Amino acid sequence: MTIHLGKTSEHYKKHFLAVFDVLNYRDWDDFDENFPGMTCDFADAERIGFKDAVLERFDIAPEDFVLERYFGYCIVHYERSVVRIRKNGAIIPPGKEMDFYVDAMMLASSSVTRFEFDNMVAGLLERFPKIRRWLDFYLHQDRSKIIFPALRDVAAKETISKDTNAQESLGGDFKLFVKRTHPTCSIIQGVSAIVRYQESFMEDFEFVCQGGVLRYKDSRKENPTQRSRSSREGAKNRRKTAGMKLRAQHDSFVPRKATGKCQVHQ
Repeated sequence: MTIHLGKTSEHYKKHFLAVFDVLNYRDWDDFDENFPGMTCDFADAERIGFKDAVLERFDIAPEDFVLERYFGYCIVHYERSVVRIRKNGAIIPPGKEMDFYVDAMMLASSSVTRFEFDNMVAGLLERFPKIRRWLDFYLHQDRSKIIFPALRDVAAKETISKDTNAQESLGGDFKLFVKRTHPTCSIIQGVSAIVRYQESFMEDFEFVCQGGVLRYKDSRKENPTQRSRSSREGAKNRRKTAGMKLRAQHDSFVPRKATGKCQVHQ
């Protein structure tokens, strides 16, 4: 986790530089082979910050870096945007909602060729002319190759996640953790909360590395705050029962190549 007091591309660049320092790639070849990929929403600042950080960290020229190989957009965010337009009767005529939805989602399919893609875009604009402004946003040269596989010159890494669900889940859990410990949170309290959250996370991680199993209650029977608290307290009680006194011994950990072993990095 990083704390940056802003959401500009420069702020995100500093964040990604810190991430690369933790991942500790030896050089560009190591990054190219082992970096699993980055998935974000459609914020330009994140995309620009990521690209600038890669160029600076590995000292490569912009023309030698193919962004869409390492960077992806969240398909869930795209689908939500499609659904929002589908429900807008001023843009999509009644009775044509599913026609628009199916074709708009097909644009993001990896099975569509460039020829088919161009024909589908032309067909969508002919049948739904009021979507042009919406579609132009995604067809912009800085975004189109990232979200639409048919437009890519180089295939994206297979390890890139299709969505940002994992990040958003972790972010939501952390916010609940902070809210529970510090309802009104200052910067110093925020740093303190990050440390405690990380310690709790590392205890669970080391517990699993030693063969333990974390069990989570049915989320349908409790609210998010209860679920977060019960999972942590349950894990702590199981560790005590097993006689394990686990301590977080490292500042952070990141997964590297799938070796079958737990990788902990300082």
